[in-house]
Amino acid sequence: MENMKINREKLNEAIINLRFGLDKYELIMDMFYKVDVSVDAKFQNLYKSFYGFRHPDVNAFSKGFFDYLERHKNKELEFDSVLKYLEQYGRIEASFASKLIATINQNKPVIDRYVLHNIGMRLPYTYTKNRFEKTIEVYRDVECWYQIFLSTEDASIMIDSFNKAYTNAKITNLKKIDLILWQMR
Repeated sequence: MENMKINREKLNEAIINLRFGLDKYELIMDMFYKVDVSVDAKFQNLYKSFYGFRHPDVNAFSKGFFDYLERHKNKELEFDSVLKYLEQYGRIEASFASKLIATINQNKPVIDRYVLHNIGMRLPYTYTKNRFEKTIEVYRDVECWYQIFLSTEDASIMIDSFNKAYTNAKITNLKKIDLILWQMR
């Protein structure tokens, strides 16, 4: 795992640029427990727009994803079981498995290419032997990275910067870091 050093200019730019994403994210989280996400078109469209749903069979994947999310919204999920469930749609969907889990539990990380790049990690290639198991390892490594990083001075700087810019945001510190890393492109 690579340690991250903060570039203040990139941090300030990311803080500014995440406003629109933060608004969408907070609306998603506000709606999440108020609606049946398996059928609520407004929620689904907002979620798909925020997370950039792209899948060869987007309709079947979307239906399966939101049905699963609704059925499990009050449960503690394991990454490997969600990953296994989503695999029925023809691909190992690490990013969407992590997004589903992080929607239910804001203290869980999202595996996203920008976040992974910024913390010096990557998912295994499509042709990698034991790709499923190696994907689970990456997710666990990301969880460990956040656990360690959240206790660092760099994390404090990022969280303080976020809190100064968005005084009314009601999200976890992990999600604050996640959103910042997502915007540091």
